[in-house]
Amino acid sequence: AVVSTQSTGLLVEFPYINPAYAGRDYCYCYLQGWDLATLEMGLIKYDVCSGTSRHWFEPGKHASEPIFVPGPGEEGEDDGAIVAPVYDSKTGESLFYVWDAKDLSVL
Repeated sequence: AVVSTQSTGLLVEFPYINPAYAGRDYCYCYLQGWDLATLEMGLIKYDVCSGTSRHWFEPGKHASEPIFVPGPGEEGEDDGAIVAPVYDSKTGESLFYVWDAKDLSVL
């Protein structure tokens, strides 16, 4: 479930950017986020240039530290994928998720 909104009540950690932009100006930062209202852990794509964000939270799923993987023939800052382990608290399974870095849709 992807939500495009600006939320309050989020704690964030593990910031990660496209490594090709290390030491350069960048707009997109990917973070692990805790929603204090639901106690869910998810991912956040924060646009530091516009101040907007996109969120991925799914009930019972708890994403860990996001890593940006550039796409082949990378053309833009967010051209790639985000990968992270995800714990499913309903089944007790550890999963590996891949999201589109542009919109945080699960691939």
